[in-house]
Amino acid sequence: MHIAYPPGVWGRPATILVLLATATPQLAFRMLDSSTGTWTEATTVAQFSVAPLCSIAGAVIYFQYRICRQSALGWLTLFLTLYGVQSVALAMIRLNNDGSYQRPGWAVVIDLTVALGVAVAALVVRSRVCRVDPLAVGLLLGLIVGSIHLRLDVGAQSITQYLPPVAALGIVAVALWGFAAHRAVRTSGPLPTWLTRRVVAAMVLLTLGRVDVVPTAAPQVEGAIAVTASILGATLLLCAALAGLRGEIQHHEEWLESLGTKVALMEAQQVDQRSRMHEITNTVAGIACASRLIHDHGNLRREDRARLEGMLDKEAARLVRILGEQRAATTPVAPAPAYPALPPIRTRHSSVPAPPTATVGSSSPVLAVLDLDTVLEPLVCAQQALGRSVVYTPTGMRIHGDADGLAEAFNVLLDNSRKHAPDATTTIEAEETDGIAKIVVSDDGPGVPPSIAENGFTWETRGETSEGQGLGLCLARQRVIDSGGRLDLVRGTSGARFVVRLTPAHGPTAAPAPTEPPAATESEQALS
Repeated sequence: MHIAYPPGVWGRPATILVLLATATPQLAFRMLDSSTGTWTEATTVAQFSVAPLCSIAGAVIYFQYRICRQSALGWLTLFLTLYGVQSVALAMIRLNNDGSYQRPGWAVVIDLTVALGVAVAALVVRSRVCRVDPLAVGLLLGLIVGSIHLRLDVGAQSITQYLPPVAALGIVAVALWGFAAHRAVRTSGPLPTWLTRRVVAAMVLLTLGRVDVVPTAAPQVEGAIAVTASILGATLLLCAALAGLRGEIQHHEEWLESLGTKVALMEAQQVDQRSRMHEITNTVAGIACASRLIHDHGNLRREDRARLEGMLDKEAARLVRILGEQRAATTPVAPAPAYPALPPIRTRHSSVPAPPTATVGSSSPVLAVLDLDTVLEPLVCAQQALGRSVVYTPTGMRIHGDADGLAEAFNVLLDNSRKHAPDATTTIEAEETDGIAKIVVSDDGPGVPPSIAENGFTWETRGETSEGQGLGLCLARQRVIDSGGRLDLVRGTSGARFVVRLTPAHGPTAAPAPTEPPAATESEQALS
């Protein structure tokens, strides 16, 4: 039964190309020496041109073995290299002796002995791991066998008269090499059927092409069989070896693609976890400080206590939602489809992962009409509980956005001001102009360093003296974008000045985020 090559691994054009390359020396010989060339010379040319191709096929399979480390390929490399080097030695003998052996009996005996030894070795090593370098060992054994061929053909006595008919010995050699090839490819986990059958058929044809299987009284028949079998065998072997190597390379490319997908997903999950932990840390810090103030200061004014308690309730509720999303993000899901069904994801070759836009805070934002004062007052209260000077006058402004996302974004801006300008006064101003709700968070501190101003919204970018992780501004910008707005840093001002633009709302109904964020003015430059 015909076993085709796997789809996309090998095709008819490639086979034709290999066949032409293999037959070219024989075609050139017939064209250049068509008047005097004999079939014996043609056989010699065929064997001399085909023998190195066996070693090349062994080298190709060796590369495949080095990729996948399958023992069957290692043993097959060893046997093919041995066969190829031995065939080169036999071809050289015939080339130097006008197309024949001086001692043909010894050539047949050595070939039979080697074939028998390889067949026995293939049976012995069928369950063993290849622990040697098969290419080096095959080359060494081939050189030894070739040297024995050369030595006995030149200096030994003829033993042809003591042997059975050469044709019978040739058939035995063909059978032994075919059996050895079959056992080699069935070693330590069988190789694909298409590869196994092609290698076995190629070894049979190659052996058939170098032994005398018909009486010498019919040199035309013998020569035609030898030349045809040699060319077809070499073509089949080379095609099988190249197809196997190409298939293995494609398999590893797909495996690396799948591995890249998994690494990208792991990086995305890490980014998401770090962003959540950043938000949780800031929220817990505000809750802990307000809680200490309530319990350690019994002389708080009633309105101050009420504000702190209200802030605790709202921040605790937000923390519960964040933790709920955290559990949902880490809950095990059904196993992903087995390789190679994972979609390819190309990652940047960089040691610093860039967070995918849709991954930072992977839960979908809940967009609704919000009261800006309700979003900001707990954050202002928390900052004031930490001893910060924060000025904010309620405006009653209503905006479109995600409450938790915007709370995190404003919390990052306030917390950055607290860390980098602890003695400064932070001011929050909100106004609606030209149909845009603009909220400005500024302080009278030292301002943003130029290095941070250039890349401040990039993941893991922080100043030289900063003890943070470089996540805050990147997360803040993404949260504002999730609410259909934009976050910009205004340059050329004293202190730090950030502007958040959102879409204003003029009713209590929920509404989706706008498709385009509000544009910045010329004096305000967005960072990317």
